[in-house]
Amino acid sequence: MFKNIFEILFIISSIGILFKICNSQQIFYKPMISIISLLLIICLLMKKDKFEQYGGKEVKITKTRKKLLNKCGLPDNMNTSHCFSDSTHHTCCILGPKARAYADNSGNPIGKASVNAYKAKTGKNPKKKDLTSWCTCTGSEVCSYYADKFKDGTHLRFINDPSSNKIGSNFKTFSEKTYKKRYGIGSHNTPGIYK
Repeated sequence: MFKNIFEILFIISSIGILFKICNSQQIFYKPMISIISLLLIICLLMKKDKFEQYGGKEVKITKTRKKLLNKCGLPDNMNTSHCFSDSTHHTCCILGPKARAYADNSGNPIGKASVNAYKAKTGKNPKKKDLTSWCTCTGSEVCSYYADKFKDGTHLRFINDPSSNKIGSNFKTFSEKTYKKRYGIGSHNTPGIYK
């Protein structure tokens, strides 16, 4: 939370001054307590990094994440707040129409989510055969499963390494499974994904 020694020294000295003023018998110091307390609170709030909660894990929202969203063709809004920021949604998947319909009907409504993301990003509705982007679960290899099953244009665009934010995109050589192992992303189940 505190990025340098000056912030820490400022906080320690502010607390020390507050204690000294509180123990003083001088009445004129009392308003200063409120002023210093207010300044301290403002500094702490300004320095607070933005975090979001997802899947029981707090994650920092960064400029790099915003670049990943843009590279994937996704808007930065509440519906994509989990993308590239939790423990599994690190695959940028381009979904075809059959994959979208299957996902929605199997209990994983990312088809509708990707269409809404497309609308939010471009300001227009995708045509039925258009491809749409979504961040899918690397842990259950959703995108690879849909791409193999439907052959409707669904494909991996890239996979983000959550520990370094380096991306993998050489999918002729490596599978989503390989990147999952390489990046230390844990396996899990997703509705409609059967292996």
